[in-house]
Amino acid sequence: MVLSLLLWFVSFLALSPITLDVSPLVAQAPSDVRITLTIPRDPQNEVTCLIYDSDIGDSGSSCWEMLGDREPVTKQIWLKSLHRGEYDILADLQQHSGKHYQSRKHVILQ
Repeated sequence: MVLSLLLWFVSFLALSPITLDVSPLVAQAPSDVRITLTIPRDPQNEVTCLIYDSDIGDSGSSCWEMLGDREPVTKQIWLKSLHRGEYDILADLQQHSGKHYQSRKHVILQ
């Protein structure tokens, strides 16, 4: 059961069209964090959201409407001067069909 669940999860991640790259993943605080989203052009793309939350209460989100196959493939976002803490960063892509694709990263600022 556990193995089949793990295989399903790995196959789900492989099919996700959204890629989230975060740098640095570990740094001294305060630190700027660069987030790069890569989303293939697709007329089904509707909305993308970037959400971050930390163990110290810092959080934020931003959503934007996608222009389907006219939207840029890569989008770069900076989170400036983040305080010491652990941050979960989530990118969520919603398509017109109702499907959601997500990618997550964890950042530690010491």
